[in-house]
Amino acid sequence: MKKIFTLPNLYVLLWALYYTQGTFLPMGSIWSRGVLVLFLLISVYFCLQTVTRLKQPLYFKSLNVLLLMFTIYGVIHIVVGGGVGYLQMIYLSLLPIYTFYVLTKNGKIDEWWLRIVFFIAAGVVLIQYVSYVNHLEETFQEAENATINIGYDIVALLPLVWFWRKKPIVQYVLLALVLGLVITTVKRGAIIVSAICTLYFLYNTMQHSSQKTQGYVWLVALVFVVIGVRYVINFYENSEFAQMRMAYTLEGESSGRDSIFRQSWNIFLNSDIIGILIGHGAFATIRIIRIAAHNDWLEILVNNGLLGVTLYMFYWVNFYKTFKKDRNIETKTVIGTVMIIYFASTLFSMSYYAMTLPSTLALGYSLAKQQTITNNIRNK
Repeated sequence: MKKIFTLPNLYVLLWALYYTQGTFLPMGSIWSRGVLVLFLLISVYFCLQTVTRLKQPLYFKSLNVLLLMFTIYGVIHIVVGGGVGYLQMIYLSLLPIYTFYVLTKNGKIDEWWLRIVFFIAAGVVLIQYVSYVNHLEETFQEAENATINIGYDIVALLPLVWFWRKKPIVQYVLLALVLGLVITTVKRGAIIVSAICTLYFLYNTMQHSSQKTQGYVWLVALVFVVIGVRYVINFYENSEFAQMRMAYTLEGESSGRDSIFRQSWNIFLNSDIIGILIGHGAFATIRIIRIAAHNDWLEILVNNGLLGVTLYMFYWVNFYKTFKKDRNIETKTVIGTVMIIYFASTLFSMSYYAMTLPSTLALGYSLAKQQTITNNIRNK
């Protein structure tokens, strides 16, 4: 019983219940709000616990400052009557990293638990996927706007696949299932990112394997290519939705991003000195052009000005440094995969308020393990 009723289990359960609203809890009900509040309270507690630590990984030093800036803008947004939506999205995205970091440091999380959570997270994603597909079937005639936005949430499962490395057959099966599901979303950015992550995964496996294992990896990669090509061709031939998306892509359709990028950039160019330096406040793009910028750098430039972009740039620089200095292949691969997913997302989607629990779990756990390994080496 003690192994079931633990804080990590409760935390994941709260996340799962909140993100499957409409299935287990009524959408927007007092129960759903209560689950959200409890999840965020736990998250804030562990964030404060991390910040008060004397020694933190370099990654957190930039994240702390970035989160402080977002908090200030979010509080101002609430004071002027804008609501809590801005802070809610950012806290749901970034605070779990702190939670899983501290829980790992305290010995409350291990790889066995991570492997179990993979299936829980995959179940949540599948529920969301079915919801998107059902909605798509109802609105398919609006072809230009048809999309399955769950693509990036599926990609976020990839970092947890690494923790199955001791069972390679299971690992490759899970990898194939995740990639196959990403393809069915026909979300172009998500497909590209998942392909890059897979190549990075196979490269790392190859680099740190024996000669015998390398042959096995090459064989698996070849099987992946053959089956993958056949799967994509078959899926395309039998999916009117995929054919429609491909046609729009060949015609140069960018889901309106070119117009959104241009409008966001013009907001910045036409700003006064205050707007240039500190931006126009939380959700400025949504207030002004009625849609998010779909690019983190433009979004932050409009919302938080040059101040925000500078802090965001340092965040990514320190993220890369944290990854680069890691000498442990296990933690480095996971940190690198998370970095690839969300840096790519900064360019043509949203990243800083769109991280999901599978990726934050993998990142928080790996940061804690990386620090422990580094300290053990120094103490020898």
